[in-house]
Amino acid sequence: MKTWVSVFILLTCLLAPCGVFAQENAADSLGNRNEPIHVVSDRLEADQAGKEVRFLGNVVAKQGEVVIYAQEMRLVYSSESREVEKVVAIGDVRIVQGDRVATGQQGTLFNTEKKMVLTGNPKLFQGENSVSGDEITVYLQEERSTVSSAGGSRVQAIFHPKEESP
Repeated sequence: MKTWVSVFILLTCLLAPCGVFAQENAADSLGNRNEPIHVVSDRLEADQAGKEVRFLGNVVAKQGEVVIYAQEMRLVYSSESREVEKVVAIGDVRIVQGDRVATGQQGTLFNTEKKMVLTGNPKLFQGENSVSGDEITVYLQEERSTVSSAGGSRVQAIFHPKEESP
């Protein structure tokens, strides 16, 4: 699993679940984190009193080769420091970087706790490999994750062995 440490919390930390199958340096995986961030949505609402910015409708957020798709993306920030406390992607969430894809109905980054929680039929894919459960939690600074299930369902993982070259 990768750790995703970056100045721009929205994109880099939301992508943390995508790296659950491989260990690499975060700087190598994300490229230049100073690249511009391009967010497109049907609507933007900023609420300073509520300390929230919402992108609504067909949200696409892109930085370099990393793309996040969702129906809504909310950024909750501290009024004092203006730092992002929580990022929530809602509705048909898909996070793509190369052959790594994470999907679910909701992805929530808890910045203070440095963890990302993916719910709503979450699945992680890298190439043909996949893992799914009811909730996937990635601990961003600990290089670990948990996949859990509830109510009689079970965690499922499929790993394809690599072919050895002669």
